[in-house]
Amino acid sequence: INPNTSRLPAADLGVDDSVKDANANAEREARTIAGVRQTFARMGLNDQETVVLILLGHQFGRCHPNVSGFVGPWYAFDPAHWSMDSVGYFNVYAEFAPQGSLRECASASKRCDLTGVAGAAGKRQFNMELMGREWMLLPSDMALVWDAEYSKILQHYYRDRRAFVKDACAAWKKLTELGCD
Repeated sequence: INPNTSRLPAADLGVDDSVKDANANAEREARTIAGVRQTFARMGLNDQETVVLILLGHQFGRCHPNVSGFVGPWYAFDPAHWSMDSVGYFNVYAEFAPQGSLRECASASKRCDLTGVAGAAGKRQFNMELMGREWMLLPSDMALVWDAEYSKILQHYYRDRRAFVKDACAAWKKLTELGCD
């Protein structure tokens, strides 16, 4: 369910304000985490496949504010090319995000560096500056850090890139062949 009337699945179902502990992200963000898990489960995908597909898809490209309301590239050095080398998106997910290096901000406060279009009001994203570039994660990306099971899988792939490539290929094939005999 997307409460923001987007044609895309909701990337953010909001913070549970009843959770007062600012460090309890898994509890505060439980709706978003559950939304991510349910979106992929509806397609017959498990947690491991969810993690590899998000990592696979979000190492390439950028958000388009006129479509999603979010602004910025996932891989700030070269969003037009997929990369797992050196300082890349794996590092942002596995090292910097758990350390609290990303700051939450309103998407509307950002402008696309290519088109000048501003992000949508009421949406939040997570940004950090690293080596002179701004990196962006969606709340659905942060779910991989906030949720203990997703985080365990993420750390496994951070340490074993070959396993990631192998499992990403299998998950991509499964996703693209859904319903095909």
